[in-house]
Amino acid sequence: MKKYKKLICAFVLVTLLLNITGCTAYIEINDLPLVLGVAVDKSDNGKYLLTVEVFKPQQTSKEKENQVRTEILQVEGLTVFDGIRDLGTKLGKRGYWTHLKVFIISKDIAKEGIAPILDHFNRSAHIRKEFPVIISDDETAYNIFYVGKKKINEPVSSFINNTMKNVDKVSKYDYVKFYELMEDMSYEGKSAVLPLFSMNSMITEKKQPIYGVAVFKKDKMVGVLNENESKTLRLLRNKEKGGLLVVQWVEDNELQKVTIEVFRSKVKLEPSHNNKELNVNIKITTKAEIAEIMNYKVDVLSSNGREKLKKETEKKIITDIEKLMFKLQHSLKSDSIGIGKKFKEKYSKAWKEYEEDWPNVFEAMRFNVSVDVKLKGTASISEQLDIKE
Repeated sequence: MKKYKKLICAFVLVTLLLNITGCTAYIEINDLPLVLGVAVDKSDNGKYLLTVEVFKPQQTSKEKENQVRTEILQVEGLTVFDGIRDLGTKLGKRGYWTHLKVFIISKDIAKEGIAPILDHFNRSAHIRKEFPVIISDDETAYNIFYVGKKKINEPVSSFINNTMKNVDKVSKYDYVKFYELMEDMSYEGKSAVLPLFSMNSMITEKKQPIYGVAVFKKDKMVGVLNENESKTLRLLRNKEKGGLLVVQWVEDNELQKVTIEVFRSKVKLEPSHNNKELNVNIKITTKAEIAEIMNYKVDVLSSNGREKLKKETEKKIITDIEKLMFKLQHSLKSDSIGIGKKFKEKYSKAWKEYEEDWPNVFEAMRFNVSVDVKLKGTASISEQLDIKE
């Protein structure tokens, strides 16, 4: 019996030793050319032009410390994957795409159709689908890398990625990850949107580089929404987690301005279908506080004043929604909110009757909007600024 126990123990030990041996085919991270970002344009010859930012750790001979630098490289291909394979000849080895931080698409390709350039990235098991996708509002997509490389003291891809993450505070654009874009494009009754980015605006005009969104119909860009329209769209998509709202109205022949800081908004989209008449009830509850009063004479802190501000804030939100819906329905004809998706979920049988003609059905729909703003406080000061004349 002891003999068998020894044999069993020996077998277990050998098995464990085999599992903890080192990997003979490992690759040091310092040897990998990490692709941080990619921009896709169309060349004059009709080929796809891929511009990539590659991260290459290097070691100095004096300090023996790791230093990092990035290179901007360009390749052409009949397809996107064709260009990616040719990139290996410039890198000397295959690029490592797992840490991709941004995907930039030229406006020309966006108008032509983005589905072909997304397919390889969607199929590849070696690429994480968490990176943001943006539309270049510069003349080309590659311009963002080349101009940014000269002016920014960090990898351009990292700068864009970090800037994009401020969306909850700025709320004037949208943050769309690759997998979210693929979901929006695959849903029936919902159109995709992507943020607009301009490096030239930031460098030459000192403006915010990200502003507004490009609106799509299927996989083609059909127009843009400005910053305020983008903020309203985020609200209707239930993605609004914060941001500011400047409320203006005229009182005593003076323009009053009060800045409201939004903490949370909850939106309910409820489609209704009665006798082939389609309507949508939009109910919004917003919690916020007074963050800034531009005119010290206006009363917004008393009971009557707060009620006045509440009504003006609700009025502004409703007006912004009505303007956005008119543009989406009659100008862009794009269901970027996802009303069709909501309708399909609630009325699956009736959806079959409308799905083929949904753009026209969407254009004719009526929307009933109700807003309830709850003003919770006045920041750190509970009194009106008192200036003696």
